[in-house]
Amino acid sequence: MRRRLLFLGILLTALSPAPASADWLISPFLGLKFGGEGCPCPNDPLGALVDPEGAAGLRKFTFGGSFGLLTPGLLGVEIDFAHVPGYFNNEAADNTIESSSVMTLMGDVLIAVPEAISRDGLRPFLVGGLGWMRVSRKGLAQISIVDPTVNRLAMNIGGGAIGRISNRSSLRFELRQFRDLGTPETDLALSYWRLTIGITLRY
Repeated sequence: MRRRLLFLGILLTALSPAPASADWLISPFLGLKFGGEGCPCPNDPLGALVDPEGAAGLRKFTFGGSFGLLTPGLLGVEIDFAHVPGYFNNEAADNTIESSSVMTLMGDVLIAVPEAISRDGLRPFLVGGLGWMRVSRKGLAQISIVDPTVNRLAMNIGGGAIGRISNRSSLRFELRQFRDLGTPETDLALSYWRLTIGITLRY
């Protein structure tokens, strides 16, 4: 009898699923930047973030990707990179800007609904962190304006959901706000929203 119980215990242990482990996630995405704010920056000697064409609030195409680690429980971490071309360009205004862009590189913490609750459905999450924002602007040759490229500490916060398609892929929807934290010497206040959709690959 004892041998049978021991054999049954070993068999059940062998057939039971292994505990879930954290997944490495690669998530390329496309999206829109909107709701941006320009910067009066009266104390900024370079006028680095001044918006001469009133383009900061316009919708702009953005793209990028993230790489991170997400556990089956609450927590995850990731690095997020994104590029917004033409941030200060406005086709409907007088053309004073030849090219401009905003790039961000963020280190983030994710707080997600545990897989034990979401199972195979949508898995909502919150995300936020700090990182680097690079703002670049170049005026037309015949226009005399400063052409600075500035690097600033910035933050981002938002949320979204991941919906599984297969064991290795998911759709990811996300909304975040990005904000330049500025420096003591300036009144920088560049901020905008980013709405994205992408594919998440799990490893």
